[in-house]
Amino acid sequence: MPSSEPLRVVLDANVLFSGCAFESGNSRKIINYILRHKVCLVTCTYIISEVVEHLLEKDKQTSIPEFYRVLAEGYLETVESPSRDDITANLYLVPADPKDVPVVLTAINSHADCIISGDHHLNAGDVTTQAIDTLIRVFTPHDFLDTMI
Repeated sequence: MPSSEPLRVVLDANVLFSGCAFESGNSRKIINYILRHKVCLVTCTYIISEVVEHLLEKDKQTSIPEFYRVLAEGYLETVESPSRDDITANLYLVPADPKDVPVVLTAINSHADCIISGDHHLNAGDVTTQAIDTLIRVFTPHDFLDTMI
């Protein structure tokens, strides 16, 4: 992905959650990479809300300040969340998990370079993700790190 422009990535809520809630692991390495290399983190209120909700549900409230630190210190681009109509019209992208459609649409609508997700519904690389794969590159955390480091 070489370019003179900064790399623009959408992190799925699961990667942001893990990267902020745990001090080690691939998701934390990705957060550190993004902060060190001035990678543009593209996100929307839908993804931010998902992360905060997961942190509260999983009894990781103490990680909320870390999450907001990452947002504050990173090269952040916040875009408009997809509308309900847009989500409904694009449910075919992730029929197995409609909650992932806003993540995909955020990446596509913002012209991000890729999505990084630990969600198999987004990164299976088979017929179940064929529609996504024609529109945006999706990396697992491990594959992103292998590609970038």
